[in-house]
Amino acid sequence: MPASFLPSKGQVQVALLRLVSLLPLGLGRCLGRVIGRMISFTDNYNTRITQENIVRCFPHLDESEKRGLIRSSLEHTGMLSIEMAMVWCKPTSWLEQRILKVSGIEIFEAALAQGTGVIMLAPHLGNWEVVGQYIASRYPMMNMYTPPKIPEMDALISEGRNKTGSQLAPANQRGLVMLLKHLKAGHTIGILPDQVPDDKNRGSIIAPFFAQPAHTMTLVTQMLKKVQCQIVVVVAVRVKGGFELQITAAPQGLYSEDTQTSVSAMNQTLQALIEKIPEQYQWEYKRFKGIK
Repeated sequence: MPASFLPSKGQVQVALLRLVSLLPLGLGRCLGRVIGRMISFTDNYNTRITQENIVRCFPHLDESEKRGLIRSSLEHTGMLSIEMAMVWCKPTSWLEQRILKVSGIEIFEAALAQGTGVIMLAPHLGNWEVVGQYIASRYPMMNMYTPPKIPEMDALISEGRNKTGSQLAPANQRGLVMLLKHLKAGHTIGILPDQVPDDKNRGSIIAPFFAQPAHTMTLVTQMLKKVQCQIVVVVAVRVKGGFELQITAAPQGLYSEDTQTSVSAMNQTLQALIEKIPEQYQWEYKRFKGIK
C-alpha cells in the first residue's frame, strides 16, 4: 500500500482516543489504571520522572510507601488520559452528569461579582480539563494554550475545549495581551500555575515547592500588577462515579506586590492541595527541570 494511503501517527492517536472515549467512565478508568500499572513496572521516562519527583518531595516515606505512591500516581495518570479523551469527545451533558459535587462556588461567584476579573488557578491535580469545561460552560473564560506538535491532536483538543465556549490564547506576547483584555473586561482566565515557563530566565523565579527549589512562573504576579483582579484555585478531584470540584480562595500572600512572596504563597497553596491527594498529582511532569 502506498505510504500516502497510510494513516499518520496523529490520525492513529486521535482514532484511538475517540475509540476509548466511547467506554463508560468506570470501564475507561479500569483500562487507564491497568495501563498506568504496566508502565510503572517498566523503565521509561514517565516512571523515572515520577520516581525522581516523589523521592524529592516525600523523603519521609519509606521505600515501600514511595513505590506504592509511584505506582498509584501512574495509575491515576492512566485514568486521566482516558478521562481526557472522554471530556474532549463526549457531549457536555455527559460531563455535567458526572460532576457529583461542587464546593466553594460562592467563592468564585463573589470573586466575579467584584467586576475586576478572576484568575483561576487549576494545577495538574485531579483532572484540570474537567475544571475548564465546567467553568467555561457557565462563565466567559479564556485559557492560555500551547498546541501539541501533532496537528491532529491540536484539532481534537481545540474542538473539545471550544465546545463550551472557552477561548484559547496562544502562549506568546499576543496571548498575554488577549488574557489581560479578557481580565479587564471582568471575565475569567485559566492558568496552570505549576507549569514551568520555557524561558525560565524571564518567566520564573526559584521558590520552594515541597521544600525543594523549583522554577515557578511569575505570570500571575505580573498580571496582578497590571489588573487588580481576584484569584481562585479550582481542582476537580477524581471520585467514584465522577468528579468533585473544589473551589478555594487564594491566600492573601499571593496578592503581595513582592514577587518572591507572591510566588512562594502560590506554591504553598498548591502543596497543601496536593498533600491531600498526592496520587492524583501529575508527578511525571518534570517540575524540577533545570534544578540539580
